[in-house]
Amino acid sequence: MAAARSLTRIAVNIAIDGVLAAVSVPLAGWMADPAGAALHQAWLMPAGAVALLLAGIPFGLSLQYWRFAGLDDVLAVAASSATGALLFSLLRYLAGVPSANPAFPLLHALTLLALLGTPRVIYRRMQVTRANGRCPLGPAPAVLLIGAGEDADLFLRALAHDRRQPFRVEGL
Repeated sequence: MAAARSLTRIAVNIAIDGVLAAVSVPLAGWMADPAGAALHQAWLMPAGAVALLLAGIPFGLSLQYWRFAGLDDVLAVAASSATGALLFSLLRYLAGVPSANPAFPLLHALTLLALLGTPRVIYRRMQVTRANGRCPLGPAPAVLLIGAGEDADLFLRALAHDRRQPFRVEGL
């Protein structure tokens, strides 16, 4: 049962990331050349999706749990975006498709980062907000955590997984 849920999560991640990567191609093309045709060859959108999905393999992009998204996941999205944009630009170059603007790879990477990162951050934020409302005793009292480093990070992660949420850390 857990394996089926895991495969479903991965398939959903691949589908969402693929669609967002496909959308990023004409969007980045329009930003690179607003007066030009945003999409003059239809194969560019699926090629952009494939480039991102291949680039995301070494970074575990499709394996991410969005509800536990953290800094490592955002860095994986950034690395996948940069690598995917470079791979897509290389594919365009090899196919003989010129770019109207030499800044296209950078714009494409930033567009990918925004399109892939935003839903993860929003979903994670919704999970945190929902978890704070789960306390059966009412809203969790706000506290200030004294400490820093790895121990504080581990404490915050453990607290985030506690369904009862005895308190809400407002600052370090």
